[in-house]
Amino acid sequence: MQPSSVMSVGHLMTLEEGHGDAITAQEPWGLTNVKTESTAVASSPTTTSKTKSIHLEDFPRGFPRLACFLDSDEAFMVYKRFGIVFSRLLLNKQDEIRHMENKLHAMDQADNVDDRRIYIMSRSEDVERHPQSITYSSSETRPELLRMLEKSLLEYSELLLKASQLKALDKPSSRDYRSVLRYMEKGGGQLFEEEMSWIYEKEDLVTLRPGREHAWLDGILERLLSLCRGKFVRVSVLIHGLQT
Repeated sequence: MQPSSVMSVGHLMTLEEGHGDAITAQEPWGLTNVKTESTAVASSPTTTSKTKSIHLEDFPRGFPRLACFLDSDEAFMVYKRFGIVFSRLLLNKQDEIRHMENKLHAMDQADNVDDRRIYIMSRSEDVERHPQSITYSSSETRPELLRMLEKSLLEYSELLLKASQLKALDKPSSRDYRSVLRYMEKGGGQLFEEEMSWIYEKEDLVTLRPGREHAWLDGILERLLSLCRGKFVRVSVLIHGLQT
């Protein structure tokens, strides 16, 4: 079950106002527990619903607690895309394929003569070809090279599609980014400086939060709740003053 928008705003307000350790400070919103799993055995009067609550404090500080925090709300699911690394891998694989493509073209051209043209007109003839009839200089035959090309092209295609899918993911909103950043900087994860450096590479970050088209609603709700909270505090102080 995904938290509602109001719950998400509760998370964000808590982090942005700096009230303690993120999730455990969310008691007014019913978010004391990071995640709740219900397992109930139905249709028996003697069975009872068993609920297991997972608390942020149950996880050691460091990567275990940070992982729990990031998974606790879809607004916090911020991760590094590794765009430059994907680009480097794609360029490397692309050049590898280009080199093999040139070798294949050279093989075809070498066989494009009368007494050897049969090998580019019949795959079976090429597969069963006697090594002595090969005139091109290559460590592999054409069928072997084609198998290598197939493997590399499939790897390249998978990388290309994955890079495209990651690129299509939304960037985190400024509000969500600040929430995760502040939690990490306040020692929520207690990572070494090098291990948490990724959070500062904002241009390479993506969010797994779905449906950013209604993200503006979270901002409005957050401001309204903040105003209501301030008014509630002022009214409470006024009533307490009158009573005393």
